[in-house]
Amino acid sequence: MPSSNEEPFTRIYKKKQWGTEGKGSGPGSAQLQAAGASRILYHVIMMVNATSVIDAPCGAMDWQTPLLNQLIPTVPSFHYLGVDVVADVVSYNQRMFDVQWSLHKNISKVNPGFSVEFVQADLADKNWNVPYGYDLILCRDALQHNTLSDVWRILQRFANSEAKYFLVGSYPEGSMYCRYTRDGSPNINLSHAGGFFCVDLQKPPFNLVPSQIFREATHDRKTLYLFSRLELLSQLQY
Repeated sequence: MPSSNEEPFTRIYKKKQWGTEGKGSGPGSAQLQAAGASRILYHVIMMVNATSVIDAPCGAMDWQTPLLNQLIPTVPSFHYLGVDVVADVVSYNQRMFDVQWSLHKNISKVNPGFSVEFVQADLADKNWNVPYGYDLILCRDALQHNTLSDVWRILQRFANSEAKYFLVGSYPEGSMYCRYTRDGSPNINLSHAGGFFCVDLQKPPFNLVPSQIFREATHDRKTLYLFSRLELLSQLQY
């Protein structure tokens, strides 16, 4: 049975409510706007010696594909798992990468252990568990489209996983898209999944302290926060 969050995101893609950029994932997922995210993710992978990443949500894979091609010769046996709530998006991604991998047969010669996989999952679904065996979780564009209760649930799920690090999107400098609560926090509780607010995990009600902050230098001033999983877990339990 589809999760409660699957239907609104499926509708968004089918009706192209976020436009056609980023293959339907929105302008922030297009290669130009996500160039900073790609640079940061590559840097973090190298910095923490990650050999595996969960990208949740992965969307339609517009900006991630060039990054994966960059990783093929540099990270032995790199494993990428893309997670998305929309079944059609996951199926499309798998078909496209199956074709790409068959066309680039030299990949097996350059890096025979390199793998790309996709699964459908609702990050907020209580019945879904983060797969084991991955070093880093990237969660760039999920929290801002969920209710606050689901954001808490997603954070707890990642904190209780086996991943070593967590890289997550926030808007500490605000954005043209933001509205604010009376206490000055951008963390507005959405009525349902599929909307948007300028999440900032440093502001109430989360009040989290990342170990490192990376600015993407995008028009909407998106920023990526890095936590070790243990840092995240301890702060959520405080």
